[in-house]
Amino acid sequence: MQVGDTYTITVKAGDAEEETFAISICAISFVRKTLGLTTTDDKTGSVALINTGDGAVTYTSGTTTIASVESGLVTAKENGSSLITATVADSRHCFYPTKTDTYQVGVGDVVIGKAFAPAELANDDDTDQGVKISGMNVSETGVTVVAANDWVTIKSQTTDASGVCTITYNVEVNEASSPARSTTITVTGANGTTVINVSQAAGS
Repeated sequence: MQVGDTYTITVKAGDAEEETFAISICAISFVRKTLGLTTTDDKTGSVALINTGDGAVTYTSGTTTIASVESGLVTAKENGSSLITATVADSRHCFYPTKTDTYQVGVGDVVIGKAFAPAELANDDDTDQGVKISGMNVSETGVTVVAANDWVTIKSQTTDASGVCTITYNVEVNEASSPARSTTITVTGANGTTVINVSQAAGS
């Protein structure tokens, strides 16, 4: 039984006439597994959900004090992280063997540094970038920073007494004829997780 398979079902109840209909194996899946928001400018956002059928979908947030969700749109409440869950119901013509999918939303007060905005990351960019995240409220050794792809390198990180974590990272040159690419930097501290989205134009 695989997604996309279709079966013909015949149903007969009592003296009623037989009814024949088709039912397909369907699935839901988020297009990515992380979302970064802030409590200031970027307070709302969402991750697209692919639904191969017509089953009704509901959304829930694991920690509503951090982030709420309504009809798929997430609203940041305070710094931290929460697990967003989509749950689908079977319909007359769709059966979902797996009825849930999830992604992690991280909320942090992000101050954008030099050339951090995706549009400013040129395809020949090889300079160090910067980003500051406040509200981590931990010492320098208590913050972990992980880049999801090797074309982004974490150069340094420091955290001051007020809990502002400053991260310096480098984006490698995107080679000629290479497609546009994107990745994430995940910053984890005592107050939760913040996900930074990094995008780069196609090579030329």
